[in-house]
Amino acid sequence: MPDYYDVLQVAPAADPEVIEAAYRRLARKWHPDTNTSAEAPTRIRDLNEAYEVLSDPARRRQYDATRVVGRIGARAAGTNPLVLAAAAIGGLLLVGRFGRAALPLLVLGGVYWWFRVGRR
Repeated sequence: MPDYYDVLQVAPAADPEVIEAAYRRLARKWHPDTNTSAEAPTRIRDLNEAYEVLSDPARRRQYDATRVVGRIGARAAGTNPLVLAAAAIGGLLLVGRFGRAALPLLVLGGVYWWFRVGRR
């Protein structure tokens, strides 16, 4: 599921007027009647879906409550100093408890984190 704020190129705290203006601007750009590229139908479908959700206050509140952090937010959350410090302390405690046997698990966890969060 795409992040609707990224689709409309607006901030999560954007006012309804800003969301509508962004939708209109992008709809003019990507409407299949004016844009002959192959990706235009997909882009306009995503724009319409994003606008339907973000223009309705109740649906927007529900979306915000369950929203998956977008790529930029995921990267920022993945490099949050507090999160990284907690992970480092947890790793040290794990190595202290299980010795060298825990090192492969830490390496695999780091690789997993890199592919799921860090590269975005």
